[in-house]
Amino acid sequence: MVMGATPQKCQLVVIGAGPGGYVAAIRAADLGLDTVLVEAREQRGGVCLIEGCIPSKTLINAVEAADNARDAAQMGVKVSGVEIDLDGLRGWTDQVVTTLTGGVDQLLKSRSVDVVKGKATFKSNKELALTDSAVPGVQFEHCIIATGSRVRELPFMREVEGIWSSVEALK
Repeated sequence: MVMGATPQKCQLVVIGAGPGGYVAAIRAADLGLDTVLVEAREQRGGVCLIEGCIPSKTLINAVEAADNARDAAQMGVKVSGVEIDLDGLRGWTDQVVTTLTGGVDQLLKSRSVDVVKGKATFKSNKELALTDSAVPGVQFEHCIIATGSRVRELPFMREVEGIWSSVEALK
């Protein structure tokens, strides 16, 4: 941050770039509001897209495909040597997440939503202070707080497998 830098100004600031936040920012921009989206993470999409629902469903889909291939003999289709390549599966899952987060970024860009990386705290009812950001703060007329969910810790798994959260379980 540059000393003496002034806060960015907008009509609407949205804190959080998960499914609630990025959709709200896109809709506001479509309605003509000058919109800033503040997100602490490098990627937009929230827990569901980055480390929860989407990666989980991607892995489930792959395992189901392998099971279907193994069971195909019942239908007269013979498939042999079906294996799961964990590194390949992880790479494919990462690519799905990257593609979807890139799609979110493209939607935001096409609507001229200004995305600012940083962690927001309220300085007043019309101004945010940002940390870990190139922007010192945001002055706004309206604010939507869409900070969403967080990763669930799995204390029972920690004892068994050394896994602390669902993120680690999916890796």
